[in-house]
Amino acid sequence: MALIEAAVSTKATLAEMLSRMEARGLVRREHDPADKRRRFVYLTDEGEALLNRSIPQGNEVDDEFLGPPER
Repeated sequence: MALIEAAVSTKATLAEMLSRMEARGLVRREHDPADKRRRFVYLTDEGEALLNRSIPQGNEVDDEFLGPPER
């Protein structure tokens, strides 16, 4: 799935967001060797650490709005 489809965003918005994340060292972008128009986006170690720290906060927001999952 293309990142633009998953993000439900415009190309310009996504490009700006990725540029900011890249400047902060959270992601790196590489050109596809087979198709220079395509770029791959990878989380850096710092980006992965931030994501892992953010997951519990996202779960708390979900619980606040939706209630905890039934067990």
